[in-house]
Amino acid sequence: MQRPSTARRQGPSPGYHPRQPSESSLYRIVEDNLETFLAENAGAPPAPFAEASLRFFLECGVPRFGLVRFACPGCQSSLFVPFSCKKRTSCPSCDAKRSILSSSRLIEELLPHVAYRQWVLVIPKRLRYFVNRNHSLAGEISRLLAASLGRFYRDQAAKSSASALLPEVAQPAQIHVIQRFGAKVNLHVHTHAVVSDGVFALNGKGMLFFAPITQIAREQFQRLTESLRHKILKRFSRLGHIPEATAQEMLSWPHSGFSLNATVKIEPQDRAGLERLLSYCLRPAISVKRLRYWPEKDLVSYYIPKENLSVEWPAVEFLKRFSAIIPPPRVNLVRYGGALGPRSLLRRLVSGAACRKVSSAELTGG
Repeated sequence: MQRPSTARRQGPSPGYHPRQPSESSLYRIVEDNLETFLAENAGAPPAPFAEASLRFFLECGVPRFGLVRFACPGCQSSLFVPFSCKKRTSCPSCDAKRSILSSSRLIEELLPHVAYRQWVLVIPKRLRYFVNRNHSLAGEISRLLAASLGRFYRDQAAKSSASALLPEVAQPAQIHVIQRFGAKVNLHVHTHAVVSDGVFALNGKGMLFFAPITQIAREQFQRLTESLRHKILKRFSRLGHIPEATAQEMLSWPHSGFSLNATVKIEPQDRAGLERLLSYCLRPAISVKRLRYWPEKDLVSYYIPKENLSVEWPAVEFLKRFSAIIPPPRVNLVRYGGALGPRSLLRRLVSGAACRKVSSAELTGG
């Protein structure tokens, strides 16, 4: 019997292989139904930036809309790479590349080898209407969460044996990612924060050190959640973003609707786990692998692994949901706080420790 040839058994040759954007379900949905969606919603059209973002998505990776040529001076071969749209949310391919590059940069240049914890803050549905209407409020929530977490970590570290060495400038390293989407392609603004599980500070010799905290009790979570509830509602009311009556009513609720989760913790040696966590926080809004489109039925299906079910919509209804989660331009969805804040005196030292790959034992003095 003749053995199969080696060429047939090998995978694709190494090198750059351009994707075929027109073959994806999302591309065909937008291409087939965008004009119908705009015509049917002429009375309440999507935001202009959302429409523009979807139109740019239709040009992403398509050679006829522009490409760049790379020529090798040695072998004289040429490589043609189509332009990317670089739009957020509307283009899963650009979002995926951005997620990989951002998470790698954070691991290599900003986050030292210490323990990290993920904090997820979800606000009640009554408040989401105001946050969805005013894009600046998500950043205000992130700022209040960063201040509360900074104060919480300083208080916890001060109870340790190293409290005498902790100056007032001690801060945890914080990276906040504002996500605008839920599992069912719905508008759901919430915050993911990756925070060092302890504080960075300077010792008496001016050297950077890290003071880890002990296990966080459930009662501490409850107190922190209640404190955030009061701060967010009072801040929104003071700035005039919500009526005073609404703030007072929500403060009287026995069950606030605010949810703060911090069950995910990454140990110092688990750098691969930290990179997976960052990639999860920075992930695209939808997965094209779980999206299906049947143009003859005018049906879109999206599979949700956690619930083991598929949700279905007409194509125009899907575009209505999808366009709602597209963020406006020039609004930061990734924010840095605490020791990584733009004005922090510790940022340069913390970043230097990450670049030099200083071990956790060296930072803690262990």
